[in-house]
Amino acid sequence: MQRPNSYRWSLLLCLLAAALLSVSLAPTGTVRADDDFKTLKKDYEQAKKDGSRTTMGRLIEKMARTNDKDAAKYLLGELANDQRARKSKKAGLPGEVRDQIINALASFTDEESVGLIGKAALDLKSDKDPTLALDQFDFFKSLARMEGVEAADKTIRAALADAKNPYIKCAALEAVRQAKASRFTDDVVNILLEENEEWARKWLIVPINTMACLEDIVDTANKETVIKTVEAAVVWEERKDLPR
Repeated sequence: MQRPNSYRWSLLLCLLAAALLSVSLAPTGTVRADDDFKTLKKDYEQAKKDGSRTTMGRLIEKMARTNDKDAAKYLLGELANDQRARKSKKAGLPGEVRDQIINALASFTDEESVGLIGKAALDLKSDKDPTLALDQFDFFKSLARMEGVEAADKTIRAALADAKNPYIKCAALEAVRQAKASRFTDDVVNILLEENEEWARKWLIVPINTMACLEDIVDTANKETVIKTVEAAVVWEERKDLPR
């Protein structure tokens, strides 16, 4: 039986509407072809001049989704400029924009980009200027949120294992604690086993932060991990009570 032309036209229009709807509902996280880093950078610079914080934040998120190492370099440069401005008592980035950059850095997944973020964190000399530990914490927090990225874990572990600088150690500990990154449990436990009298005599903030971190990241369902943690805590308590 042949259907009337009106039915065919209705069916065609329905199919066309469905096709258009599927395009309009494409995932917003998808980076469009025109969202290349150079274009986004240009738009960001204009938004920065205009003082449009909302637009700046939106473009920062798009830059991160490109996963382009040049985008990572640029965002790190923005943080470095902000750091210099604050140190000189000048106006830096708006607080919410700075936070958006920190959060965006956690979106990069390629090893080279993540390596750049890690280098930027480790290059800060918080042992000479303790205020830089706050910036290191921001970087470490982004890195600790990444999972399965070797360059990120390598940076965090280097900071946790630092034998002399209590500031970078505490920055990494707090980042791991906030991220609840249990994959670093062994590294944190090892801090309690370090034979460094300075942690007990001068820098008690290190063991205090270590204990706080373990409280949040140890998997209490893992008996072996719990025993290892308790044994390390006992070793620390016995060592700190030894006569100097």
